[in-house]
Amino acid sequence: IASALCRTRGIAVCDGEGGFDVAVAEYVVAAALVLLRGLFVAEGGGGGGGGGRCLFGATFALLGFDRTARGVAYAARGLGARVVAHDPGLRPGSASWRDVEPVTRDALLARADVLSLHPPGGERGPACRLDGGDLARLRPDAVLVDASPGGAVDEAALFQALDRGRLRAAALDRPGPERAGLLRTAGRARRTAGDGPRLAALVARRLRAVLDRPGG
Repeated sequence: IASALCRTRGIAVCDGEGGFDVAVAEYVVAAALVLLRGLFVAEGGGGGGGGGRCLFGATFALLGFDRTARGVAYAARGLGARVVAHDPGLRPGSASWRDVEPVTRDALLARADVLSLHPPGGERGPACRLDGGDLARLRPDAVLVDASPGGAVDEAALFQALDRGRLRAAALDRPGPERAGLLRTAGRARRTAGDGPRLAALVARRLRAVLDRPGG
């Protein structure tokens, strides 16, 4: 739906935007825990090796700070992680940064124990995507979670980093080839048992709000 065009013509669009925020945030934190602790066996080898690490005391880095990322931050803080974030679209004094440390993109990559990608749409999207040069700046014991629908990391560069031991492990929520050190799911981040009723209720509330407006 061309939402912007509809708005210019006075047509309200009642969609389910935001309906998957909680599900995706839970997926990101769960995937981070699995990767840090090495609690999976990937094709061709283990899930990161060693005895695993705790999320407590780790630095959870968020590249992009949308609603989903804020949900991740809330959950990660509850598990004792330090949360840092970078989003080129948010002003330094924005209230969205409450309880989160805003940092530069370079500092984010350098400090991350866990890096989760949350690219916004539009022209700001590329600033929250990773290429091979970005991956090379992560610590070798860092883990990466990319649950974005279209993917926000160069997979060829990611595979190379995993193969060469320059990254501990990664999780991608989209179909594709398997790899040692890679936890691969296929759209599971947005699929939970309560999806249908929750989305229906969300859209219904938005529709009711439009109809209840004067002249609605």
